[in-house]
Amino acid sequence: MPTQVIIPVLGEAIAEAQLVTWLKEPGQLVQRGDELAELETDKATLTVECPANGVLLSIFASPGEKVFPGQVIAAVGQPGEQIDIPSSTNLSISKQTVETRSDPIEMHVGGRSQRVSPAARQLAKEMNIDLDLVAAAAPGARITSEDVHHYLVEVKREKTDINLPQFHRQELTIAGRALADKMVESASKIPQFSVSMDVNVDHLLAYKANFQEQGQDVSVTSVLIYVISRVMHRHPFINSRFDNNGILIFETVNIAVAVATSQGLVAPVLFAVEKLDLVEISGQLDKLIQSARENRLRLDQITSGTFTISNLGMYGVNQFVPLVYPPQAAILGIGGIRKMTLPTGQEINNNHFMSITVSADHRILDGVYVAQFLADIRDTLENL
Repeated sequence: MPTQVIIPVLGEAIAEAQLVTWLKEPGQLVQRGDELAELETDKATLTVECPANGVLLSIFASPGEKVFPGQVIAAVGQPGEQIDIPSSTNLSISKQTVETRSDPIEMHVGGRSQRVSPAARQLAKEMNIDLDLVAAAAPGARITSEDVHHYLVEVKREKTDINLPQFHRQELTIAGRALADKMVESASKIPQFSVSMDVNVDHLLAYKANFQEQGQDVSVTSVLIYVISRVMHRHPFINSRFDNNGILIFETVNIAVAVATSQGLVAPVLFAVEKLDLVEISGQLDKLIQSARENRLRLDQITSGTFTISNLGMYGVNQFVPLVYPPQAAILGIGGIRKMTLPTGQEINNNHFMSITVSADHRILDGVYVAQFLADIRDTLENL
């Protein structure tokens, strides 16, 4: 009996992916563990592995198509085996042979032969849309539900945006759509507040310079990650999440660091940071940022954060208020370092300060608790 190739659970809060390419072809010999297909989620490129030895009998999803956890996308077995066609597939497959690639279902739309996915047909039916009016994304391509959605958007725009100035439309990337959904969830479902504090970072800069003199180029972000991971055990509710009228308090500190990439903002994770020294944190962070910008993050590197840090200081930002990244309890926003001249007794001193801001879930944390956490960070940094 053929073995189904199923999209695995893609990680917490990742509801869909896009099938980028098939790495094997129907009729090709495959072994358990072989990489069959490449997927792109909102934050990483993943592969689907072969579940059994045999032949790739057929595929049920095309490159560029959205796929979902639990969806059957292919079958592996012995040549000539019959295949039970998944009801959700948009491909017609011979149940007697699998010698060639199956072709998408064709239907006549408005007198022309046009390939249409089942999801697109269903959506068009529900929205009472004539498929003859819907264009595929490219000549010869099949009509997908995305094309139907695009048609609806265009019709709505024609009705409501008649007087808009000339413009062009930029579609969101998968990462951009996922981040937009997360921010809507954050703003609408999490009762959150923010607390800010200025910190003297003269000792931090001296600490960093000392490592540089020893040939270790550590960043301000690395030092902050190191300090926070040591401070966190005194404030365990910062490293938690709200869960069905309870609170999950994590035993390890997995810090996600916001990174800007060509695909949008991602927050790859440093694991068990409390067990790492500063040099280890710095090295792992550099590799993580590089992987994020090259779209080479593993699934576990984007789904297991317990606390997030976002640093905009390098862009000249003095202070900002980040939104909590669900389902975490808190996020830390780091501003730029600025020089301030302050009187100290009979002296005038030039000091370097940095503003740090924590946004927090008010179902778990209150202002006093967050202020104590920030003060602990401040005191630790000022005594490095």
